[in-house]
Amino acid sequence: MGGCGLGEAGASFIGEGGQHPATVLGAGAAQHQALVLHAADLVGETAAGREHAVGEVAHAQPSVRGFRQQDQDAVLGEGETVSFLQVTVENIHEPIVAVHIGSPGVLFLGGQPVRLVVFGAHAGIVVSTPTFPTGRSVLPQHMHAVPDISGELERRHDSFERMRAIVVTEPGGPEVLRWDEQPDPVAGPGEVLIDVAATAVNRADLLQRRGLYPPPRGASNILGLECSGVIAELGEGVTDWNIGDRVCALLSGGGYAEHVAVAASQLLPVPEGMDLAAAASLPEVACTVWSNVVMAAGLERGEVFLVHGGGGGIGTHAIQVAKALGAKVATTASAGKLDRCRELGADLAIDYRTQDFVEEVRSTFGGADVVLDNMGAKYLPRNIDVLAPDGRLVVIGMQGGSKGELNLGQLLAKRGHVLATGLRGRPDTGKSGKAEIVASVRENLWPLIAEGKVHAVVHAELPITEAAAAHEMLDASDTVGKVVLTINR
Repeated sequence: MGGCGLGEAGASFIGEGGQHPATVLGAGAAQHQALVLHAADLVGETAAGREHAVGEVAHAQPSVRGFRQQDQDAVLGEGETVSFLQVTVENIHEPIVAVHIGSPGVLFLGGQPVRLVVFGAHAGIVVSTPTFPTGRSVLPQHMHAVPDISGELERRHDSFERMRAIVVTEPGGPEVLRWDEQPDPVAGPGEVLIDVAATAVNRADLLQRRGLYPPPRGASNILGLECSGVIAELGEGVTDWNIGDRVCALLSGGGYAEHVAVAASQLLPVPEGMDLAAAASLPEVACTVWSNVVMAAGLERGEVFLVHGGGGGIGTHAIQVAKALGAKVATTASAGKLDRCRELGADLAIDYRTQDFVEEVRSTFGGADVVLDNMGAKYLPRNIDVLAPDGRLVVIGMQGGSKGELNLGQLLAKRGHVLATGLRGRPDTGKSGKAEIVASVRENLWPLIAEGKVHAVVHAELPITEAAAAHEMLDASDTVGKVVLTINR
């Protein structure tokens, strides 16, 4: 849950006699409440739909009209936002309190963070001041007495204090992954806080789990290079996004968690008609493929494109993007994945175990204008062999080793280019920064998704508590496309 604390230990509710510490503005308990939120009615409907279903949230005292919805346009899902406005309170005739639900379990009362405490179908608001945001005192006669449940609040404090995330207990195999509590992230200037709905597993996560790929300086040490979800909070200076927006995001880390803070410049809208689970599979592959194949290598219509690992997350996406751009597409993959590669648009699908990709590409196309390689040293000589004149080799992985031999004479004769790039360690802004890449993806690639020319390819969806099983699936190399981890709230 969110990071705001409850009232002081031993705090009491406001009573009719006004003799108790004023730490609670409203509580949904028994039949006495200043505010009752029926949580089940706040999920998955438009504000207008909730208005129809709930109407005004009633107070037990007839003279107090309670709280009425203020947002009438937002569409809410699990963990999204809703606002209420107090319409009339006894002896007070102007609207005096605006309540805003942000992160799960956190509300903002006139800008002041307060705690949402759930009791069955009811909810109460815990605050630490006896005044409304306007400065008006909370007079005892304005509130019904409710039971003193400060002990219950204290017992529930820990469950609201910290989010949960997948933690790597020590470098090792999938068994070292554990779903555990972690400190809540905070949206800094230019950032947003996302209530995460799903994340996706990448090979970088497997390397980081083994202690071989530490996060960049300043990044979260929690696994996860992409996610989808709903914006819960806006950091200072964020104006292009709104609380409640459905987004997916490119991350430097932190995706395997209930909440994550990320630069607003690294957000992408969830494509229309796509669910959040599928959207979580897109940011990393989309930004990797677009930045390397198009922005760096400059793939053009009619050119020949070769991608290794065509059945993986990057490969399945790269095949579709290259085909949509009008290229001739060749790929390498294991025998069991070749048909799926052809379905996605590959003109030539090569079994890397039994066929020589250099010979196959040369005999079919004469050579490759752009090669996207995840193998590194193992394939370096043959990747140079397969290049056409003026060809471009882009190396983005080292699954086959980091040190190889390069024949410069052969490269010079072909006027060839060798590029080696990464995505995670790039700066957020500036030349070749993540913001530039995300903006180009949104402008150029997202329309291809909207037109149905590029699809999210998801092999499996698992609950995030089964992250170890998801890592085992990727380790086994039997997947086609991405493995997605979902968070149920």
